[in-house]
Amino acid sequence: MVDQAQDTLRPNNRLSDMQATMEQTQAFENRVLERLNAGKTVRSFLITAVELLTEAVNLLVLQVFRKDDYA
Repeated sequence: MVDQAQDTLRPNNRLSDMQATMEQTQAFENRVLERLNAGKTVRSFLITAVELLTEAVNLLVLQVFRKDDYA
């Protein structure tokens, strides 16, 4: 009986985890769009786009080339 209850709850946990991930993704997209829309000229839009791309590349480089000692 307990196993059935746990099996029933697991899909809900997965859905809530997925929903949380989607909400985080949506919040990130909203922040990016707000930054891009903040400028009043094409020049400011392009500068912001380059800054956002630079930040994204820097984060990826840190993730890929992170030097951690696992010993």
